[in-house]
Amino acid sequence: MHDEAPPTRLPVVAIIGRPNVGKSTLFNRLVRRRQAIVDDQAGVTRDRQYATAEWDGVPFTIVDTGGFDLFSDDKMAVKIRDQAAAALADADIALFVADAVEGLTPLDEELARTVLARFGGKVLVLANKVDSPAREPLALDFYRLGVDRVYPVSAEHAIGLDEVMAEVLRSFPPAAVEPGAGGEAIRVALVGRPNVGKSSLVNALLGEDRVVVDATPGTTRDAVDTPFSRGEERWVLVDTAGIRRRGRIQADLEKYSVLRSNRAIGRADVCVLVLDAAELVTDQDAHIAGAIVEAKKACVVVVNKWDLVDLGPTAGDEYRRLLAERLKHLSWAPVLLASALNGRNVAKLLDLARAAYRAYSRAIPTPELNSFFRRAVAEYKPPTLRGRKISLGYITQESTRPPAFAVLVNDAARVHFTYRRYLENRMRETFDFGGTSIILRFRSKQRPGAAKREAEKSDARKPLDRKFSGSKPAERFNAKQSSPKKPVASRSDSRTSSARKAAEEKAGERKTGPRKSGVRKSGAVKPGQRKPVARKPLAPRRGPRRSGT
Repeated sequence: MHDEAPPTRLPVVAIIGRPNVGKSTLFNRLVRRRQAIVDDQAGVTRDRQYATAEWDGVPFTIVDTGGFDLFSDDKMAVKIRDQAAAALADADIALFVADAVEGLTPLDEELARTVLARFGGKVLVLANKVDSPAREPLALDFYRLGVDRVYPVSAEHAIGLDEVMAEVLRSFPPAAVEPGAGGEAIRVALVGRPNVGKSSLVNALLGEDRVVVDATPGTTRDAVDTPFSRGEERWVLVDTAGIRRRGRIQADLEKYSVLRSNRAIGRADVCVLVLDAAELVTDQDAHIAGAIVEAKKACVVVVNKWDLVDLGPTAGDEYRRLLAERLKHLSWAPVLLASALNGRNVAKLLDLARAAYRAYSRAIPTPELNSFFRRAVAEYKPPTLRGRKISLGYITQESTRPPAFAVLVNDAARVHFTYRRYLENRMRETFDFGGTSIILRFRSKQRPGAAKREAEKSDARKPLDRKFSGSKPAERFNAKQSSPKKPVASRSDSRTSSARKAAEEKAGERKTGPRKSGVRKSGAVKPGQRKPVARKPLAPRRGPRRSGT
């Protein structure tokens, strides 16, 4: 189907071992980032994951694999075992990781006897989880495997890795191609809901069972990078875990998987939104599409499993109309009706992704851009808002990946969103920006002397500091500041002063004698009392009193 090449054409180091011995922890330690999900639960890693690492300035490719379980006949365990065996077949050096705390198990012995004995390259045995000198004797048990040396290490704490990597670097074969040859790789992330066929599309593109595929939703748990080459182009396919609605995410492991899928969108150049043709377009599909638009990435929409709903020559047009209604924010993305099962239109996916990436990286010369801008404005001028005319200046491109443009305008806040949409659509038609997001910003023009006037206004708003003005109020202020202040009496001082005042009054009474109490005059009013009002006496009745009959 195409010429497959090693991930980066560098020496390949495969990490092999039974489940839950710390292989992914060692992988993250060597790549110096948390790329693989690490959990206490056994069997978290299922697919082989490639990454480029560097030690002492020497680059190489490191491969993380799922745990070998030779004693299990489970369908998923068999697929994981096949993936690990494929990684071992492509490797130059194998790191056999075991758990020093649990000791040498029958599964370790069987794995060393049946798998590693057939490996043609060099094998280094690592006794992991030796995080203290007291645990170093635990590594002696692994000499029963018949190896010359066992390396006690702790991947979590980076103990003992220097000796291991020194031996790995000495065993490297010469690299076939210089690192970085062939230009920058195009990163394509396949995202979508669970069980829509993302992993099947990856295997169909590569022509091999590169990732584990199963009908059970949630089979893929990590974002798996798969580098490959087609001709002179270098690609990285990123198979991601299915993104479910937030309310349905329960286990912590699934939360990590969804988080890695969202990060894969941010790291990708082109996002391939995979839909299930049998389920039409769901709200969660629209939510994932919104995440792609928010990240400002290039995008291709793939409707997988089209072989299940292909009802005639007009079915494709009807489905595209449905997508235009439900995914209005992705109306600019090309749509591919495909089937990973029978390979229908799968080969066209990379062609569409390549075209979207070129639009994503396109730079427009400034004269050509402004010529288009003048024509577009002449055909349809921006509407006035609240009686004020909007004046457009010029347009310039600020950056690429994604293409970002800035338009100079007299008042950016008054530009209606419909005019922004008009300019974006015209730019897509003129410069072939189909398949990528566009950033169009409106910026207000700054009039001559506006900065100076703004500075003067800000100075006028500041309060006048009279202390240093030299005026008379300033002198009074300085005098007031220099005059000694009276000490503020505390509560105890106030009580003392009141008691002193009462004592002085009593002393004054003793000197002058008590007040003489004479007879008050009539009509005299005591202090604090109200003066009584004199009333006239009632006049006597005239005539005899009437008596009742």
